Amino acid sequence: MGVFIKFRCDEGGSHEALSSAWKYVILHACNGKDETQIQAIRSGCLLDFKWQFEKLQRYGFMAISGDFDVYFKIHPDDRACTLILHAFNLSLTALIKNPLLLASQMAGGRLTMKYEGEKLPVVIRFEDDARFWLVNRDKVVGSVAVSSKDGAHWDPVTKALLSAGNPCLTVFGGHKGDVFSVRLDAAAEYVYSGGEDGTVRKGHIKSGECALVMRGHEGWVRAVDVTSDGLAVFSGGEDHIIRKWDADTGVELLMMEGHEGSVMCVSISLDGKMVCSGSYDKTVRLWDASTGALSRVMSGHS
Repeated sequence: MGVFIKFRCDEGGSHEALSSAWKYVILHACNGKDETQIQAIRSGCLLDFKWQFEKLQRYGFMAISGDFDVYFKIHPDDRACTLILHAFNLSLTALIKNPLLLASQMAGGRLTMKYEGEKLPVVIRFEDDARFWLVNRDKVVGSVAVSSKDGAHWDPVTKALLSAGNPCLTVFGGHKGDVFSVRLDAAAEYVYSGGEDGTVRKGHIKSGECALVMRGHEGWVRAVDVTSDGLAVFSGGEDHIIRKWDADTGVELLMMEGHEGSVMCVSISLDGKMVCSGSYDKTVRLWDASTGALSRVMSGHS
């Protein structure tokens, strides 16, 4: 006979067990073979970020894995549950070191539907809940500090790089579509990105907030770079053009034309005087960063 156990959430969001069987509630529900209860634990437990976050801290990954195992014996083709378990497995190295990294792992890209034929709302909700916890929850847990005043900023628990990914420091939004290029300024205050939506964006490192949007490219922006003094940004894209922008105002300062294919990469010299670009037209070109004049064309790629 199946056992269905009720839970409540306190103001902090953690689940308080009203029964010593809390650890095994999913096992009990699946063994009871009551489909109503099984669907309830699917939505309220397996696909609930708060539940999984709490259970991971209390009982570890093996308990999470065991829950999915018993559920998959009944519903082996549940795609949403498969994606979430896969994200857990990808994050395992980090989670073994510290279960509190679950939110940053899920919000940082471990949970993706990029290759799915359809969007699954329950998976989107799981990832959104992880991101909400990162951005909005004012709390210090162990040695991890999370403050809504600073946005989605985490102090890394360990200085060592983890093979499953270091803690997510900041989540940047705004681009509509894929992001193809990212550059940090020398002062590590801003990040510049170019993407499928044809924009170059300037974001605050700590808060993730967008400070500036530079529009002008027709088509995807494939390459972005910023001068060492942080005053100018250069970008290149599918319109075959390299553009120079004022990093403070977003005003377009120069256009460098000459490539006969998409500009795939842009690099600025340390003194900020020269710009080098590589294109799908199989050439590398050198430009004067102040005037936009073409200095040299290097051919030979086949």
